[in-house]
Amino acid sequence: YNGSVFLEPGESLFQYLSTQTKGNNSLFMGSTAGINSDLFELRAISGPDYNEMSDTVMQINQQAFKSYLLEKLRTDLIQLEEINSKGTLGAKAYQVKKMDLTYRYFSLMFEYEWLYESAYRKKNNIPRTQRQLDITYDPIPDDFYDFITPALVNAPVSVISTDYGSFINRLKYAPILRPSSFSITTNDIMDELKKSNTTLTSEDELLSDYLDQAEEIKSKIQQSGFYKQYHEQEEQFSNKYKQQLTSIYSKAAKEGKDVDDLKQALLDEGIALSNEDIKVLDARREFQTTELAKELVEIQKKMSPLVSEFHRNQSELVNEYFAKARINSRNEKLKTVFGIENGLIIDIMNSQDVCGNVVAKYAPLDNKKLLLHQASFKTPFIGEYLAFCNEATMAKIEENKLKKDYTLNEVPKTDADKVFDKIMSKYKGKVVYVDFWATWCGPCRSGISKIKPLKEEISDWNVAFVYITNQTSPEGTFNNMITDIKGEHYRLSDDDWNYLKQKFNISGIPHYVLVGKDGQVIHPELGHKSNAELKSLFEKHLK
Repeated sequence: YNGSVFLEPGESLFQYLSTQTKGNNSLFMGSTAGINSDLFELRAISGPDYNEMSDTVMQINQQAFKSYLLEKLRTDLIQLEEINSKGTLGAKAYQVKKMDLTYRYFSLMFEYEWLYESAYRKKNNIPRTQRQLDITYDPIPDDFYDFITPALVNAPVSVISTDYGSFINRLKYAPILRPSSFSITTNDIMDELKKSNTTLTSEDELLSDYLDQAEEIKSKIQQSGFYKQYHEQEEQFSNKYKQQLTSIYSKAAKEGKDVDDLKQALLDEGIALSNEDIKVLDARREFQTTELAKELVEIQKKMSPLVSEFHRNQSELVNEYFAKARINSRNEKLKTVFGIENGLIIDIMNSQDVCGNVVAKYAPLDNKKLLLHQASFKTPFIGEYLAFCNEATMAKIEENKLKKDYTLNEVPKTDADKVFDKIMSKYKGKVVYVDFWATWCGPCRSGISKIKPLKEEISDWNVAFVYITNQTSPEGTFNNMITDIKGEHYRLSDDDWNYLKQKFNISGIPHYVLVGKDGQVIHPELGHKSNAELKSLFEKHLK
């Protein structure tokens, strides 16, 4: 039997299933039997036919797709009204079914590109491994989202609809609500650190002094003739050659060199510079010989090692900064585009972001942060639920500390091109399943969860599970999370990770590699496999 039931807190429901009753193979008893029987009878009105929708989506643009769905919704609601007019349908079942249909169709309106891509792949037999598709979409008209209203998204009764959650998810990640691009500087991080009343270390205080000195020098530079004359041209030049400049400076940094002659470096890359480009570059080089420029370079050299360490130590603060910026950007767009201020949907979206970190990333809030978040919610239950999740996570972390089936290993101190072989040498004689992952990666965590039963099933086999992450996995979160991941764990430096990223052609994570008993790589890009497929693969290479 495949279906859903309607449950209410404190109320009883008994469902009887039988293979003997054709067509109507379900009977309900208990206090919620009436609404469940009614909803069961309404199951035929289930929304659009997916095969028809897939055939239709490739023939029309997004605006026409919206009209297509609205017409389908209108037809289904007419059918529902006809049944309701007979007087045999309970008021609650009618209310729930009407909401389900509305939110189901409105969710689909956000899925045009996803549905189009799926249909395009099927029609042209294109595998998921090919990420880039030759598809372009028409711009979305300004009035496309006119079906979104405060009443639609903020009605508390909406939560009893099975499709309200999907609707929120589609709206939350709709292109129109995608956050504006923003960045964070070392100065921003230092300001955030000071605002949090955290006691600065001696290194942080020294860096703060250097940052102040650098800002003072930059202020003087902005008053200089060079800045006033070439500031706009410099910005245009930097934007024009952004990609090439990034490559040049990255290459120099890896070699531990300075870029003394940028004009020559660009010419060496085969770039044809215009007369205006050369004029700007010559003026910049001349300015670099001034005392102000030399003073700034000297301060920046002193800051450089402190900045790298500072960013590593404050990674969680940086994550919080970006999370706050994303939430603020989304809330501002909800207000300006849809006129939605505060209310249920904003509370749900914001709490999902906070709870996502607390639960999935094993990053519980301290009491001060918990109270601040709770105070921001207008829906009391959501604040209470956040506290519940927070306490449950802290309990889970303490429980996991007692587990002994994980190992946090020291990364071998050797050249980046030898790190992987050094790690694998520890597991000679075993087949090694290597998982490149990160604490913030949802698909990574999902894959780790799915493979758990297989680990238990073959626990006595000569198979090692090795998990490799990098510095983007905050150390605190990483340490809390791996206690629940049976296997061998390594947290690499940026240099080591970047080398392995090139070695195994890692374009995204999770990325899986299979290594044989002799330490040689069997599959550098193993891809996603079911537990049954992995078991068969391990068995083959153990023989």
